[in-house]
Amino acid sequence: MNFRKILSLVFKYISPKIKFWIKNFLYKFALKLNPNSGVNYFKLFNIHYQMRDIIKSLPPWDFYLQEAIKVDPDFFFLHRREVFNTFLRDSDLQLMEHYMQIFEDFQSAYLKEHNLDHFDFRFSSPFLFSSYNVNAYLDTFLKAMELGLKPKHQIIILLPDNEKIINPYMLELWQKYVKVIRDKKTIEHFSALRKYFQYDIDFSCSLNGKGMYIEHAKVIVQKEWEKRNYDPLLRLSSEDKEIGWKLLGSQRTISADHRSKSSQLTGHERDYKRLQEITREGGWFVTLHVRDSGYLLGKYDKREDPSFYRNADIDSYTDAIKSIVDRGGYVVRVGDPKMKPISEEIKCVFDYAHSDIRSNKMDIFLFSQCRFFIATTSGPWLIPCLFNVPTVVTNLLPLIRPWTKDSLFIPKILKLNNENRILTIKEMLSPEFGKFYTTRQYLEKNISIINNTKEELNALVLEMLDYLDGSLVYSDEDNAEQNKLSNLYLRYSKSGDNGRMGRDFLKKHFSEQLSI
Repeated sequence: MNFRKILSLVFKYISPKIKFWIKNFLYKFALKLNPNSGVNYFKLFNIHYQMRDIIKSLPPWDFYLQEAIKVDPDFFFLHRREVFNTFLRDSDLQLMEHYMQIFEDFQSAYLKEHNLDHFDFRFSSPFLFSSYNVNAYLDTFLKAMELGLKPKHQIIILLPDNEKIINPYMLELWQKYVKVIRDKKTIEHFSALRKYFQYDIDFSCSLNGKGMYIEHAKVIVQKEWEKRNYDPLLRLSSEDKEIGWKLLGSQRTISADHRSKSSQLTGHERDYKRLQEITREGGWFVTLHVRDSGYLLGKYDKREDPSFYRNADIDSYTDAIKSIVDRGGYVVRVGDPKMKPISEEIKCVFDYAHSDIRSNKMDIFLFSQCRFFIATTSGPWLIPCLFNVPTVVTNLLPLIRPWTKDSLFIPKILKLNNENRILTIKEMLSPEFGKFYTTRQYLEKNISIINNTKEELNALVLEMLDYLDGSLVYSDEDNAEQNKLSNLYLRYSKSGDNGRMGRDFLKKHFSEQLSI
């Protein structure tokens, strides 16, 4: 058994303080042997930062991080994402943005000093297409350059064959704007340069030289894009749309015999037939995505899911689905086949997630061609926004807000069990509670998460239906409450002021809490 394994076993049975002092001694001893080791300085930073509220040490934690950057510039280039992630995990976005600014200045100075600043390309961060949400970040970068908020650079994506791509069709659409390199040898040649020329697209985006978290930059860029009334970067061609509708029909050929004996049609065959009919008749559909644990863990109700706090129950949406059908619409449920099926059989509902016609192109077709998209806090929510599709965001947590226009949203409610009370909206927006990104953080604070009710979901969908029909009229009181809510967001959050919280939900839960 080696020393590292022995140490690991010992650490299981000692207190965090003793563990800290042992590590502190070992890392400082390692520094004496190698004074220019950025890695050892970073290890010291990590343990001092994690124990900063328990042990007041000299020098303070930020000394070690600054020394790592000073003595080993290559360390900062290689490991800046670990630095950012340390603060993100701790929900300290202010500190994270501070070090994003440090890196922005550091990278600019380094490139200038080594006469590399004249190159007009930048590499993207790795794993850019491994999840849906990162598409929105690439959209932000490209729009920021078009708006003049960032210098224009050709973005190069080094994409080895073994790297996960969640939807190859999205990658195909983006190739109008970015250069994708798949060749192994070419990627190897560029790899040495990557750390110096990389945009951390999934983490940060500087605007006018100011480093900031990508989620915050996304709001600013989209607001300016909409102000100038620019079209979306992505759009499906007429051919793409035609392919989408053909895909629905080509998966099942209903024979003439079946057509004459409708009783022999399976449920799915009726779905395909109906979906084709409404298209020919100029009908419309709404796409619905409700996150559960099935996608990650293979079973929809697994509480081991680190993002369980973002989950919701598909069956709580049945009233909202029926309201859409009553207005003449069709509902297409998207997602993963391991997600919970809809329990109740409802006419004009197609559970595409459990169908045999799922495909990458079909996913994007359903995300981009629906009348509006019903979402939860999950990556697919972001794709319709790239195509200017109105969104209804439900069971939202943490209390961010949509960054595009024509959006409605309602959050989950939080209960502080120690005090047996519901958190106020200011508390939900505050740094103490409003920046939680794991279920563990809610559990540690002994907070219960209350999902939206059937009635709340239905009211929100009806509000969107009325809005799109042109029959929705907001009163002066409604608008005043929304303005007060936006002021709270602008004061306590960097999520912007786009979209509206559901009118009925706002009145029910927060109307008395909107003063600053």
